[in-house]
Amino acid sequence: MNWALRRLGLRADADERAVKRAYAAQLKTTRPEDDPEGFQSLNEAYRAALAWVQSRPPQVHVEDDAAARDDASQVSIETDAASIELPPDVLAALQDIDAQVEAARALLDRVQPNDTAAAGASAGVAARIDDADAFDAAALLDECIAQAVHGRDGDLERWLHAQPALWSLSRKAQIGQWLVRQWQVRRPPIQAQRFDVVADFFGLLDLNGEHDAYTIHRLRHRLHLAWEVQTKQMRALAERTGQDGGSVASNLRQTARILRQLTRPLQWPQALWAGLMPGYPTAVRKFLQHLDYGDLDDLPPPIREDQVAFWDAAGDRARLSKPRWAVSIARLFAYSTLITLAYAGLLTLLHRQDSAGDVLHGLSWPLFAAAAFALLGSVWLGQLAYQGFARWQALADDEASAPRWHAAAIPLLTALAMGLLWTAPGDGVAAGVAVGLLLVFAGMAAWVRHRERSGPPLGRHIGFWRAAFLLLMTRTAGDAFGWFDDAGFLALIAGAILFVWAKDLWIQRRARTNS
Repeated sequence: MNWALRRLGLRADADERAVKRAYAAQLKTTRPEDDPEGFQSLNEAYRAALAWVQSRPPQVHVEDDAAARDDASQVSIETDAASIELPPDVLAALQDIDAQVEAARALLDRVQPNDTAAAGASAGVAARIDDADAFDAAALLDECIAQAVHGRDGDLERWLHAQPALWSLSRKAQIGQWLVRQWQVRRPPIQAQRFDVVADFFGLLDLNGEHDAYTIHRLRHRLHLAWEVQTKQMRALAERTGQDGGSVASNLRQTARILRQLTRPLQWPQALWAGLMPGYPTAVRKFLQHLDYGDLDDLPPPIREDQVAFWDAAGDRARLSKPRWAVSIARLFAYSTLITLAYAGLLTLLHRQDSAGDVLHGLSWPLFAAAAFALLGSVWLGQLAYQGFARWQALADDEASAPRWHAAAIPLLTALAMGLLWTAPGDGVAAGVAVGLLLVFAGMAAWVRHRERSGPPLGRHIGFWRAAFLLLMTRTAGDAFGWFDDAGFLALIAGAILFVWAKDLWIQRRARTNS
């Protein structure tokens, strides 16, 4: 016997009318909102049974024999009924029962499902699910996205369970795939909790599902990020991007300032004006890098792509770019102007009357402004040179260009500094400044080289200011106890630099030998 007939509780000789009656009867106890899987199984069994009964070859002899037996039974019943006289009240009760049976049959005929239209409540649900004209996929997806974006907590889940088109398991899976594609294209701002409601309803994270788990989690992150940006969740954005402006209020103000910058159209004068603040380009780039795990190509609106490209380049110290050059030059002019204005204010304060005022007045305005610009420019160029040299020294030996120079650069700088120290005249101020700058340059590069390649030289991270403080204390102790003079102190620094460089070289060589 066909499995569908067994599911409906019918015999093998059931006809189309019996199949429809059995289906209508079971629909009363198998509601799609209560048991969607049972309803789906019942609907599939009904259609399979109907197709099997309609395609079954006619059994003439069986039908003829059955008809003959029915006619004979009917004749016998009619003969017996005619020969038996029943009381009037019994006949009235039997007629009333017959009328009720006919009314029930008529009601079942009206509510049973068919392939052309939905006449009753339960049958109408099944017909609407399979009738393409009655199902508007675009409208359903739009409404689902609107509920996820604008609905209140709980509304989305109730709305999903109330949609007849989602009672069919096969249609539900198809709509889930459509919804994922729509979200990937449209990127609506959806909170993570509401995304989880939809994911649970459609089974997007089921192990046996058709969706890739990484893709779904990535989509969840992006939609939640779009929600944070578009609804300006400053606290969440500050925590996500690791702002460190000091207090919580400072972090929130800095996050709001950066977000306003990234959502306005890019105008170079305004961007350069914002970049005058020390550390601002680096802070904006850090914000962008932490916003979407370093992915800058697909940030949610209203963040603008031109702003992202500008600040990513301006805050990147590893490369020289047009935005970085522009910000640096703007800073040189702005800072030299501030120094010149401070000079003018000092002249006004002194009224040009005492000796200090006379000395300052001897410097002309253009000369002072040029000197300030040259000094700041020299510091900036020295910083660029140091950053490039330190990054080159931090590379592994097999990754660096010019490997021999890479290994010998720090000893050569140290030797050059000591050569200038011993050959320069005793009162050579310029030579002393050059020696100091070379040793600072080589020492900081040696420290970065060891830290990046072999770990902190002293077993822990010591910042620049701590190292400067240690050197100052060493110099003070040397003066107090007469351990060394100026040349001896510089020689001590050179020895420490060479020790750090040699220790790193030995660790790297031993690691290559062991490998």
